[in-house]
Amino acid sequence: MMKILAIDVGGTAIKSALAAPDGTLTGLRECPTPPDIARGILQVAAGYRDYGAVGISTAGIVDHKQGTIVFSSAALGYRENQPLSAQISAALGVPAVVENDVNCAAVGEAHFGAGRGCGDFFCLTYGTSIGGALYLNGRLYRGSRNMAGEVGHMATHAFGRPCSCGRRGCYSEYASATALVERAMAVDPRYCDGRAIAAGLAEDGALRQAVDDWADEVCVGLAAVIHLFDPPRVILGGGIMNDRIFVDRIRQKLPGHILPAYDAVEIRGAETGNRAGLLGAAALALEEVGRDAV
Repeated sequence: MMKILAIDVGGTAIKSALAAPDGTLTGLRECPTPPDIARGILQVAAGYRDYGAVGISTAGIVDHKQGTIVFSSAALGYRENQPLSAQISAALGVPAVVENDVNCAAVGEAHFGAGRGCGDFFCLTYGTSIGGALYLNGRLYRGSRNMAGEVGHMATHAFGRPCSCGRRGCYSEYASATALVERAMAVDPRYCDGRAIAAGLAEDGALRQAVDDWADEVCVGLAAVIHLFDPPRVILGGGIMNDRIFVDRIRQKLPGHILPAYDAVEIRGAETGNRAGLLGAAALALEEVGRDAV
């Protein structure tokens, strides 16, 4: 069986592993994200052997067909329209596939997690920002420019808070994990991450109210997605959703934000955790090179 070198590029770390078609990951490693991403990927690849393709999951807006990074945070150091897949393929001598990290997470969930057995679902990830991916008829829906799913930048508050994208009122500014932590720390600075917030909920009424307010903001965006696409299932991912107390609160709040006709939508927490990007990148690379090579 051909193995895929799966690489997940994040803002602080690059994760890597060899992935088998059944989702088994071996040789899991992690290193700090360097200023030059392409060079960092090649340095990571030097530690692996016997793979037939490379699958890369990365933050940012990605043109999957062209294999280019259209836009990303300055923290990642990509050039505009950087031809990442061509660079990596030429250097390593094997096909290389690059895709947006949330699209990879959705594919990982479709094959190995909460999306199994469901041909249509919407996947959202909540972190520093919010990403989205639509899985339709058993495949990613990428849109006419391969950039569908950027729900973090839909306006949920007209003329609201300024966003780093240059617009105002974006969903990410109100419903991201970062927005939750900001609300919680306004109650008490010790609530500085998801784990601390979850631990404090039982005893702190003000914190519970802050979480409820954030869950309402999450549901505002979910209502837009659900009313627009009518998916049978929505998968909530990102580190904050690893604690099911947040998924449960959103699930409880959602009926107050959607029309009763949509109540049957299923809300699930992601199941692949921090392996989602690696698994999805590997599955997409296998799809690209063809199952005949397996």
